[in-house]
Formats: sequence, C-alpha cells, structure tokens
Amino acid sequence: MIKQFFAAVEANDFARITFAGLATSLLIQLGSPSRSAAALEGWALDQQHCKAIFSVKHYGLAPVTGWFNKVYGSARYDAKDLKKSYVKAFIETTSINSGSGPRDFHLRSEHFLDTKAYPMITFDSTELKPQSKGKFQLVGTLTIKDKKKKVVLDCEGPVGPITDEKKQKRLGFTAKTTINRKDFGITWNREASPGLFMVGDQIDILLEIELMQ
Repeated sequence: MIKQFFAAVEANDFARITFAGLATSLLIQLGSPSRSAAALEGWALDQQHCKAIFSVKHYGLAPVTGWFNKVYGSARYDAKDLKKSYVKAFIETTSINSGSGPRDFHLRSEHFLDTKAYPMITFDSTELKPQSKGKFQLVGTLTIKDKKKKVVLDCEGPVGPITDEKKQKRLGFTAKTTINRKDFGITWNREASPGLFMVGDQIDILLEIELMQ
C-alpha cells in the first residue's frame, strides 16, 4: 500500500492518493509488517498528524480560523544537505472545516473553493533555503483552482528523526506563509458598507507536518 501511495503521489493521481493515504494510515494503526517503508527512498506525510490551518479576517475584525483534515504527500530529506530535500503535498478541498456547517458549505461552493471542480490543492517545492539553525525556507508552486503561484514557506525544524514504538521513523516541521486569495481566482465578497467587506483578502496559513518512513 505504501508503494502505491508513493506511485500515486509521483503521478498526481488524486483518487489513488486518497485511497492509498487512508490505507497507509490503517496499516500503521494495525501494526502490519507490510507497513515498513524503510526500503523506499523518501518519506510520506502522515495524514493523521498533518494539518493545514488557515485564518482570514471577518470584516477586518476577528479572524475566522479553519483547517483541512486530509493532507497527503511525500518528501525527500537529506540531513547532510538540506538543499537536496523537497516536499510534494496534496490537500483535499472537501476536508475543509471552519467549525460552522453553513459556512463550510459556502466555502465548498463555486464562490470559494468549488470543490466539485477542483478536488485538490497542491504544493510542489522547487527550492529549500537553509536559514539560521532550526529554520529554513521552502520555495515552491502552490496550485488552487488551477491557478499557480510561487510561494515561500517560513519553516521551523526539522525535529527528529525519531523512531516510535513500532519502529517507524518520524520527522516533523511547521511552516507559515500568507497568500492573497484573489491570486487564485477566489474573489467573492460582500460589501456591508462603502469600503467594508465581509471577507479579507489575505489568508494566513500554518502547516503542521509529520513525516514517516
């Protein structure tokens, strides 16, 4: 199953990524001997311990915070030369959760993510830039609704690798960035009064990533 997962990631096969990601999680939970990916190059994002969190201002006041529950992908990690590392990630748009059913229904609609037409958000890193100790920048292409834009993620980590009780290697890091939703064709808004809009344009993003091998 893990081999299927890596093959699906490399092929951008969204249906197989979803299936294989869930299957991988089940194998880990069950402790199956076939779960080991030690012989494979690279790491898989652990869907159970990854989250993409976003925050956007409501009428310029309090931020609305939400997250995507289903994050998949793969990574290459070279401890001796971080510049050779990369991350490829996929987010299921239907997994958005802002804590409000009606609002989530609206966010999945054509006004925002249009999840029926665009089931995945993707990120492909193109460059890793080491900064100070424990910090690095991950440069890559973010694709939302078929709109591509270069983004820079400010990252902390990596922490690990460590080996868990099931002899699975794990590695973690966090990443932050800010995007403008209009760059990705998400332009819907409602004007309450001249110059006062319901939804802010700037979206703060926090990624909590745990990798497994």
